[in-house]
Amino acid sequence: MENYRKGKNVEEELTRDKIPIPDLPNNFIWMQVHGGSKIRNLLDVALKGFVDQGAVVWTGSGAAISKTISCAEILKRKHKAHQITKISYRKYEEFWEPLLEELDDLVVIRDEPIIHILLSKEPLNTQELGYQAPGEIDSSFKVAYEKHNSKSAGNKNRNKPYTSNSEQKSQSFKSQRQGQHKRPQT
Repeated sequence: MENYRKGKNVEEELTRDKIPIPDLPNNFIWMQVHGGSKIRNLLDVALKGFVDQGAVVWTGSGAAISKTISCAEILKRKHKAHQITKISYRKYEEFWEPLLEELDDLVVIRDEPIIHILLSKEPLNTQELGYQAPGEIDSSFKVAYEKHNSKSAGNKNRNKPYTSNSEQKSQSFKSQRQGQHKRPQT
C-alpha cells in the first residue's frame, strides 16, 4: 500500500427505517454511540428521554459496540425495560488514490458489525429473536454464576477481610512478643 494514498471514506448512512427491529414504537429516542462518546453524556440524554418517550434505541458499530451495550445495561438497571437486540452490518467504502500513474484507483468495501438495542417500558413481542424480559438473565450467565458460587462455597474465608501473608506474619509475631512480656501471676 506504499504506492497509494488514502482518499475519502464513504459510510452507509444510518436512518430510522434501516433499524432491523420490527414494530418499532413511533416515538423513541435514538442514541447513536461513537468511540469518542462519553457514557455519562449519553446516559443523561437517554434517561430523560426514556422517562418522556418510553423507548430508547441504542446503536453502535465497530469499536463502539461494547460502549453501546454498557449504556443499554446501565439504563436497564435503573429502569426495568423490555429489550430486543439485533446485529447487522454497515457498509464502508475506502477509496485509495495511486501515487504512480500506471496504477488504478482502489476501492475497498468492508462490512462492519453494528448493534441495535431497543429498550421499552411497554411489553414487546416475546417471540421475537433477541427479546429479553425485564430482570431476565441469560441462561449461559446463570450457569457460569452458579458454577462460580459452588466453587467458592467451600471457601471458609470468603466473608473475612483479605490479609496478605506479610500482615498475617506481622500479627503472629506481635502476639508472640506480647506473650513473652507477660509476667507470671503469683
